[in-house]
Amino acid sequence: MIIDHGKGHELPITLVRVDDKTGEIATVSGVYLNLWTVNGTLLVSKKTSNVPTAPITALAASDGFDWMENYSAYVTGHEDGSIRVWGWTWDSGKRDLCLRTQLKAHSAAISCLYISRFVGMEASSTLRSIDRY
Repeated sequence: MIIDHGKGHELPITLVRVDDKTGEIATVSGVYLNLWTVNGTLLVSKKTSNVPTAPITALAASDGFDWMENYSAYVTGHEDGSIRVWGWTWDSGKRDLCLRTQLKAHSAAISCLYISRFVGMEASSTLRSIDRY
């Protein structure tokens, strides 16, 4: 499958993640998190920040947060050091992503995110090693 840069992306794709259970594909382009079906149909395009200088720099996903309504989430790390957790919601029968929480614990760009059912979430930036949430 090819995801066309001209459809759903204004900037180059910088991150990609494929859900091994559903086959859904998450792509990142600037401040946008885009979710696609395995067949390349755009499900949702979410602007994750109103600040263009805070693009997404890390991406992780989980299907196992107990505190999420449907037990799945996407987590984005940003250039400004913030971490945002997104969960699925249904609005008028349409699937969308809703910001569940935001963490601001880093002063540098988030370079890596890792989610574990046993530990929780770990994040690192260029100035701090690993923080656990």
